[in-house]
Amino acid sequence: MSPLNNIHLFKVAILIVRHRKINQNMNYPIQITGKTKKQVTKLNLSNKNLAEIPQEVFQFTNLTKLVLSNNNIQSIPKDILKLKNLKTIDLANNNIKVLHSSVFKLPKLRILNLYNNNVKSLPKQFYNSTIKSLIVGHNTLTDLDFNEMRNIEELDVTYNKLKCIVVGKDALNFKILRVKGNPLESCSIDEFVIRNLKFIDIDSIQPLKAPKVTTMDNKKHIFISYSHEDSSWLKKLEKHLKGLSRYWDIDVWDDQRLRVGDNWKTEITKALNHADIAICLISASYTASDFIANNELQPILKNASEKGTTVIPVCVSASDAFEDCGLSDYQAANDPKKTLSECSEAEVERILANLMGELKSILKQ
Repeated sequence: MSPLNNIHLFKVAILIVRHRKINQNMNYPIQITGKTKKQVTKLNLSNKNLAEIPQEVFQFTNLTKLVLSNNNIQSIPKDILKLKNLKTIDLANNNIKVLHSSVFKLPKLRILNLYNNNVKSLPKQFYNSTIKSLIVGHNTLTDLDFNEMRNIEELDVTYNKLKCIVVGKDALNFKILRVKGNPLESCSIDEFVIRNLKFIDIDSIQPLKAPKVTTMDNKKHIFISYSHEDSSWLKKLEKHLKGLSRYWDIDVWDDQRLRVGDNWKTEITKALNHADIAICLISASYTASDFIANNELQPILKNASEKGTTVIPVCVSASDAFEDCGLSDYQAANDPKKTLSECSEAEVERILANLMGELKSILKQ
């Protein structure tokens, strides 16, 4: 037999072996004792040396969690759509290069783990998917549209090939953002997004071309809105807040922090935009003030609606306009029908102490 024929037979043998291996993977026997396929909700096929997702998997139509990590799987077939109840798919440590759009059409999918694969890009269907947690660290992604990730709460894109990161204010759902290990040349993260983050992982030391990245401010910012005629109540409140600040990481702002030469309107706007909590000292003087209504109250109510700023009214004296100014929609620290002015000194101190307790609960969130 000629050498050419030997080479041909060798190639054929390899193809047969590969074909058999794939078929074995596709028909991998799945043994679940004591349950029917309809009763199985979680399936773990990790570390099985699989090259494909076995066809039998798609018969478990009530699966909510599918673990296929540490195999050699290269693709996710369209049949994945048969598993309409899936909430979690773990495909970490495989060899996936291309993601079929079908996986992002699963109606209940919340967590997709693609850690340590060879994914180069995400299909456009990803941006409209129901996924809230995407773990795609240690892949080869070169481009992502962070502003289109309106549903994503947790994102891990560590050690990819991203050179540019732009996260605008539309990405306010982000809670965890991991972008460490990318060759970044530019990076911009909206300050409100940063404030909403519970955790960010980004290189603090980058090459020469690397951007400056705003670090997280872990303080909770409290804005106090009040009438100058109620300065005595402000002092009582700040006494309690000062005690709270010894043990909790808070920053309290009121207009007494303004200094000569400050642009008061700019400083107030800046403080309002940073405020996580707004405490409003309600009185007839407060609700009658045009300045407060236009420069403080309107932005506070807008921030509460759009950014989730916590609003806490404290009724220091009677005001008929309290029901009309928009603040009555928020739970007051005390009964508006018994204002602080109508309470004994001991009752006032108890109300303010209770308010500090409420603030602690908010700060723990």
